[in-house]
This record gives sequence, C-alpha cells and structure tokens, in this order.
Amino acid sequence: MQPSSDLQQKARLIEVNRQRLEQLKNQISQLEIIQSEHLEVSVSLKALSVADPKSKPSLIPLGAGVHIPLSYEENGHIIIDIGGGILAEKPYGEGVEMLQKRATDIGIIIDQLFNEAKTIEQKIAEMATLFNNEAANLPPAISSEIEQNEEANSKPISVEKPKPSRRRKGFGSELTLDD
Repeated sequence: MQPSSDLQQKARLIEVNRQRLEQLKNQISQLEIIQSEHLEVSVSLKALSVADPKSKPSLIPLGAGVHIPLSYEENGHIIIDIGGGILAEKPYGEGVEMLQKRATDIGIIIDQLFNEAKTIEQKIAEMATLFNNEAANLPPAISSEIEQNEEANSKPISVEKPKPSRRRKGFGSELTLDD
C-alpha cells in the first residue's frame, strides 16, 4: 500500500471514530434525561404514598396548561408500563421501586457508554499521534500531495440561498396567485 493511501485510510478511521464518539455522547445525554425523569417521578410517587389522607386535592400537569385534579387515596394505585407496551396497575410503593430500578439500570448503561467513549477517545488520540508521526516522515512531494487532497476535502461547501421572489402587484387592489 502506498504511504499516502495508508495515511488517508488512517484519517478516515479517525473520522469514523470521532463520529462514533459523538453518537455515544448524544446517547449518554438522552439517557441522562430519561434517568432524571424516572427519578423525578419516583420522588413524586413517594410523596403521594406518604401524603396525609386529609390533604387537599392536587393538580397533575399534563402540559399546555392542562391539569388533572388528583385526590389522595390511602391505597392508591398507578398505571405503569411494564414493557412491551403492556400497562399494569401497581400500588404506589411498587411503582416507586420499579422506577428506581429502571433509573439504576439506565445509570449502568450510561456508565458502560461512558467507558466506551473513553476508550474511543484514547483510540483516537493514539491514531492521531501515529498519523502525525507518519505524515512527518513522508517525503516532501507525497506530503504536499496529501495536504492538497486534505485541503480539497476540507473546503466548506457553499450553499446558495434561493433569492426571494418579488411579489407582483396586480392592478389596483386585485389579488394575484402570489398573495
């Protein structure tokens, strides 16, 4: 294999690993959001499970300014997704346990993805160092050819914005198809 094609292949591998690292970071942030949602709901359910039976009704927000009134039941139940789109009615305590277990499981997955991301970062650093060392040892003619290829590949692609079309005015106050 020629030195220049070998370097180009290494550069592609570095870029693929960087893309994979970015995907992992996105997955981690999404999982962290889901984990915090589970923890918030479990805290709310704990509060409901120990609420005073004489307490006033509460409002549960649905979104868009819509709330559902909720009055305390001593042995209240929730409807929870137990997987596969199957819903089950569970007491508050079991619901809290299920949500905390899910949050813990999500935390384990986050840790695994975080470790994988660290490994990929190390791999990228090693590959970049190797790439730079090999590029420094190339003859000047080959290195200038590689630089030209990299410059050609790294030029930003310009996308022209379409010019806004002028509105044509009809005679007097007539409406046109453009209106």
